[in-house]
Amino acid sequence: MIDDNKEFITQQFEINETCCSKSSCCGTKSPIKRSTRKIGRNERCPCGSERKFKKCCGLK
Repeated sequence: MIDDNKEFITQQFEINETCCSKSSCCGTKSPIKRSTRKIGRNERCPCGSERKFKKCCGLK
């Protein structure tokens, strides 16, 4: 029974290796880019409350 489990695991690993090693299967990944600049925690909140971002909208 243990030998059957080991064989099954190795078969599954080989299937995953061959699938993920092909570029046609998985495609290329590109980095995610934000459209606006990142707001720092200690900067003024963009909502116009004149509070710091960490004490206003950053709490959510």
